[in-house]
Amino acid sequence: MAFALACVVFAAPFVDYSCKTVASTLNAAYVVMAVLVGTGLVALVKLPASARLLKRMRTRKAFLLTVGIGSVLLICLQAIIVKTSWFYAGFDVWCVTNYGNVEQTQYFSMNVNQYFMTGLFQRIMGLGLAVGLENGYLCLVAIGCLCVSASVVMAAFIGKRLGGYLVGYAAFFGCFVFVGLSPWILVPYSDTYAMVWTTAVIWFLVCIDNRAAKCLGMAFCSVVAYEIKPTGIFIAAAIVLTALCQLARTLAGGRSLRRQGAHCSNENSVLSWNWRQVVACCLCAALGLGAAFGIASKVKDIGFEGDPEAAFTATHFLMMGFNPETNGIWSGDDVAESQSHATIAERQSANLRIWAQRVQDAGPVGLAKLFVKKTCTNFSDGSMAWTREGDFYFETPNTEGFWVQAYGIGDEDHEAPFVPLFQVVWFVVLIGVAAACFLVRSADVPVRSLCLALFLLCGFVLLFECRARYLILYMPCFVVLAALGWQQLSRRFACPATMS
Repeated sequence: MAFALACVVFAAPFVDYSCKTVASTLNAAYVVMAVLVGTGLVALVKLPASARLLKRMRTRKAFLLTVGIGSVLLICLQAIIVKTSWFYAGFDVWCVTNYGNVEQTQYFSMNVNQYFMTGLFQRIMGLGLAVGLENGYLCLVAIGCLCVSASVVMAAFIGKRLGGYLVGYAAFFGCFVFVGLSPWILVPYSDTYAMVWTTAVIWFLVCIDNRAAKCLGMAFCSVVAYEIKPTGIFIAAAIVLTALCQLARTLAGGRSLRRQGAHCSNENSVLSWNWRQVVACCLCAALGLGAAFGIASKVKDIGFEGDPEAAFTATHFLMMGFNPETNGIWSGDDVAESQSHATIAERQSANLRIWAQRVQDAGPVGLAKLFVKKTCTNFSDGSMAWTREGDFYFETPNTEGFWVQAYGIGDEDHEAPFVPLFQVVWFVVLIGVAAACFLVRSADVPVRSLCLALFLLCGFVLLFECRARYLILYMPCFVVLAALGWQQLSRRFACPATMS
């Protein structure tokens, strides 16, 4: 994350990369503003008057009341935003919300990962029409908003559990603004729909104490997150890897203790579990996996029989990620190249051959330049590449109003007014995440899992097709880690009198 921060500050203003915005040319100024905002908030919290207020706010009742009222306010604001500024999105959203169009036959054959989203959207729109709603698309937007709002609430409780009440409040209000009021709530797609499931995985891990319920919930949510968006599996992979590392250390420590004649008394240690607990957790995880895969198989049944040999695999996106002409984003030429091969085996072989040739042609210096450009594409835009998709607007029924103007809806030629604000907030988040990765010395699985999940996400968008939008489903995780990072910064650089 420190590398990403360095790229967006020192490289983004001067390097030509895909999806570059006008705001990125002023990134150095935005970072300075972010530092001032972050340190200003820390100083404000440490004022005597604020300290007295926060002392009263550090209770379970006050926290629940604040989050409850804030959540209702967020949902009301989202309802106003949707009512006054909703639009029909283009690009992939059009395909998964207009299933049945003859033009989509080839699309679904190539993108088999979209079956679940399409089936889910079919059922949501059908339910909306069944209860008397005239616009099924608006039902999708509304459910997407609820997914985002639920993610904001879970992020607050995750932050509180990991860093205390202050971190919980910071995570809630940070997500409230940066996630809950993002214009992406108006786009019903996998980014917002997967967000609630990736956040739920961490919520089960952190906030649920019953081990059986924890395993069942994490297993179920991990599968749903993966079915909606394959990168949603990173959080589950990170938890498993972190837990295995902790298990190895615990077993090594347990052997050392036994050699010394001691025993492990930590009830959270794996060594303290008896075989019944292990079996119960495994059974619950299997139940969660089975239920999720069973539901997914039903949802993915959209009555479409595509060509299984036409599917694009990971090698296609790896090839696109190293395209020197597009700097790693979507490429029509690469799509045409993959389509020219009749079978998956031929396509994968061709993809890997082109990828290897591109790596060889670029050389070490060329690859370094490409990675810098891709990092700028992924992390330099606080709007998460708003309107930077092909055919972003399909139809815009609303052309006037405060939120239409603030989000720049319908106007792809000019930068939206909300972008500078989100650019500053994004850099506050990035600074906090970088600080958390270096300063948080927690041996707990959740914190290390969050760091590892974001590392896996960064590695994916660095090697495969890149897009800032691909970060959205993990945005609550970014904000929670950022709150922990700023907490550590405030402790690390506070004077002794303040720390007391």
